[in-house]
Amino acid sequence: MKHLISLLIAALCSLTAAAQQEQDFAARYMQLYAEGTSLTCSTVSPAMMQRLMNLPTVQDDSEMKALIKEIKTLRIVQHENRDEADELLQKALTLAADNPRRYQLTQEQDNRWIFSRKRGKVTLEIVFITKMKQHFYLINVTGNMTERFTQHLLRR
Repeated sequence: MKHLISLLIAALCSLTAAAQQEQDFAARYMQLYAEGTSLTCSTVSPAMMQRLMNLPTVQDDSEMKALIKEIKTLRIVQHENRDEADELLQKALTLAADNPRRYQLTQEQDNRWIFSRKRGKVTLEIVFITKMKQHFYLINVTGNMTERFTQHLLRR
């Protein structure tokens, strides 16, 4: 019995370690395509999200406060060289299309694509990909987001 429990604990530890090393879309995109480009990635960490919660405008808005609590991390990928925009956009769309079991296209219109990754009814990741005025942007939101959160985000 002790051997079975030890084996079970070891298996759970390895699954936890693997889950913690899982890359989000922005991290994978940067790993694959950043070298030799003007791409940069800015991350808003959980600590910064907590600071946002303490802002007076957020504290006064209970709906906004509840929505921010569902976000774990926010990453913004952008570039400086306008000549790279089309190629960077194509690479982002290809990366999403190459992983259809992980990312589902949620919305597409006017050079804007939104992909999501879900587990059951919980959205774990939302990826916004867009090109505006020769600038490519990729915004990656991770967390445990409810349907209410995603609907609120898509309305904007």
